[in-house]
Amino acid sequence: MPDPTPDNRVETTFHADEGGTLMVMRMNLPDQATRAAMLESGMEHGMEASYVRLEQTLSRGG
Repeated sequence: MPDPTPDNRVETTFHADEGGTLMVMRMNLPDQATRAAMLESGMEHGMEASYVRLEQTLSRGG
């Protein structure tokens, strides 16, 4: 990833979904090369792991 991180915009929406909430995140990046660099960094795996932990915490009520 370039340093500093390229300009980006993240839009997060929440939707009712079968007794829960579906969170959708859409990231807008300046170009395809930036997108490729971000994906090559493995960031989606770290984000996914963080959201799994958040879901587990919320399901326990804490």
